[in-house]
Amino acid sequence: MGRLKDKGKIITDVTNGQGTAKPRLFTNEGTNLVVTDIQEELLAKKTEVIDKMHTFLLCLTVR
Repeated sequence: MGRLKDKGKIITDVTNGQGTAKPRLFTNEGTNLVVTDIQEELLAKKTEVIDKMHTFLLCLTVR
């Protein structure tokens, strides 16, 4: 842990494919995340899981 500590990362399309795997990898390294998707309900469910892994999370829905 720590290679990416206090760095920032934006991850799009979080509700599909590797959307959950990527945030896990980055949070394990201490990265601050901004996650986005157009599917608001699915994004809310995914961010509940991601939020438990990290202290700072910004969730955006694109319309």
